Amino acid sequence: MAKRQKFGDKRDRMAPRDIVLDQIHHHETVPVPYTLAFEQDVGARLDEHFGGDAWRETLVRYIAQCGDVCKSTKEELDDAHHRDAFGTVWRTDKLPPSVVEPGLKAATFQGYTFPSADTFLDPRVKDEVKERIRESSDSFTIVSAGMCLWQSWYVRRFENTLMDCAAEEDFYAELLDRLTDLTLALVENARTYRPMRS
Repeated sequence: MAKRQKFGDKRDRMAPRDIVLDQIHHHETVPVPYTLAFEQDVGARLDEHFGGDAWRETLVRYIAQCGDVCKSTKEELDDAHHRDAFGTVWRTDKLPPSVVEPGLKAATFQGYTFPSADTFLDPRVKDEVKERIRESSDSFTIVSAGMCLWQSWYVRRFENTLMDCAAEEDFYAELLDRLTDLTLALVENARTYRPMRS
């Protein structure tokens, strides 16, 4: 009981951000911080289940997802399809979205222009994210680079990527190198989003 009281007293004086930082530094906290995200229709069903949205007020925003550094690079082709910065065409009228045509159709970079970090960056996006960080100062804030090695299959399509891993090792290693360089450039940009704290 004394232990619970000790943690309770400390929690009452701590911002949600500091509770998350305690956990990151392997210090026990009560409560354990959490993040809870769900699709809009799930929230609507929960509102119906609980007879209103008052339950939302009980949630503590320990972690704030403040967006990512990348602007939208989608080229809308029609109501169901768009092309991304890698040249890949996606079908989006069904979940999950699926690749219709990979931007890189063969396991070679010959004739292909790989996008640079500048393709994804926009000062307006940076200003919007920095404002969300400022508004979420009591929470532990996260800014996403918007890119990672996962995007290798975005470039080549999932089944092609699996075959590249086995049959085109040099090409796939270069693709991962290019994605790593792109991701690190975006991470470096995200690092500049951190506001000065008093």
